[in-house]
Amino acid sequence: MANWQQYSIRLALKAKKDRDIKGSSSVDYLMYSGYIMGYFWAQMAQTAYVKWLESLKIKTFIVLELKLLNFILKVYYLEQSLWLKP
Repeated sequence: MANWQQYSIRLALKAKKDRDIKGSSSVDYLMYSGYIMGYFWAQMAQTAYVKWLESLKIKTFIVLELKLLNFILKVYYLEQSLWLKP
């Protein structure tokens, strides 16, 4: 997370001096951000799964959270696979 914040600050400072930096680094920045967010989504899913095993009282919320994560990861990796095709 700290690296992501440092990267964002450095990018913003460079973009003040050169406007082309924003466009040239946008795809890489969004890809990197996607990996960071994916990592946190995976941690949330793991925590949700553990909580689900501990208590079935909050089952509905956790199942919806896991379904949302599954959908987002499918869409994200589908998009990634489309980018990687020659």
